[in-house]
Amino acid sequence: AVVFFIPLYGGAALLIREVGLRTGRGWPGRMLLAAAFGVAMTAIIDLSLWTVERPEIEFWDELQAAAWIPALGISGYAALTWVLGHVLMSVSAPLVIVETIAPGLRDRRWLGPVGLVLWPIGFVVIGVSIHVSEKDLFNIEVSPLRYAAAAAVVLLLIGLAFSPLGRPRRRGRSGAVPGPVVLGVIGGVGMVAIDFTPFNWPGVLGLVGIVALYAVLVWRWSLSPEWSQNRIAAFTWGALLAHTLTGLASPMPEGVSVIAKVLQVAVLTAVVLVVGHLMLRQRPANAPAHPNPDPQALG
Repeated sequence: AVVFFIPLYGGAALLIREVGLRTGRGWPGRMLLAAAFGVAMTAIIDLSLWTVERPEIEFWDELQAAAWIPALGISGYAALTWVLGHVLMSVSAPLVIVETIAPGLRDRRWLGPVGLVLWPIGFVVIGVSIHVSEKDLFNIEVSPLRYAAAAAVVLLLIGLAFSPLGRPRRRGRSGAVPGPVVLGVIGGVGMVAIDFTPFNWPGVLGLVGIVALYAVLVWRWSLSPEWSQNRIAAFTWGALLAHTLTGLASPMPEGVSVIAKVLQVAVLTAVVLVVGHLMLRQRPANAPAHPNPDPQALG
């Protein structure tokens, strides 16, 4: 399963980074492109946004009915949380991990001519196979209008990524940035708040508020010379650890023992702890996020 999904999830992260680096996008541009991937994933590729029934997922009906938007025929809660999950955990966190653990790769292109051909092909092949499989397995019917609307949103987000909004923010604002430990706690608290948002409209509004608050905080911190790769790593790792531990609170799938669930979370937590050690040992807290920043290529 991991190998099968690499061209899709890994391919999306690689291609978003590569396109961003080659076109002078910063982290805002990366995240807008990640949002475009999230919309495409849930509304076009795996069709989860339009999937009415998933018998193997106990709370699927409740999830799909949460914050229902009649005019669009979708769950506002599902749409927001799934797209946000792709932005934060499918794209942003993996890129921060690699760029922190391997500083030598941070300012370099990762794909050459062959990779720029093979990764998009792999992405499309796996994406189409998942689309066909999910549509047949769950008998999903999606109208051309819904496909067109989803594609329009994807194109809008891509357009925003290539607008001035997607460019790197220029530093220069003085101001303190919390230390790595505090940033790790802040990242973890924010992720817990996102993961435990209730399935209703108040939950959606609260989620929008959390995302807006964190966006403002990170934007302000990123303008300070104190915003370093070490701090970015701590903030990301705190969120990743919290996201992993919330697995203990997820509903028990049918046929899975408590011991198996606890062992799975324990193993994944151990992996995240090792990743955190590798990330946080790389750079001192006051080192710049990029040793030789090029404002035309780096965010």
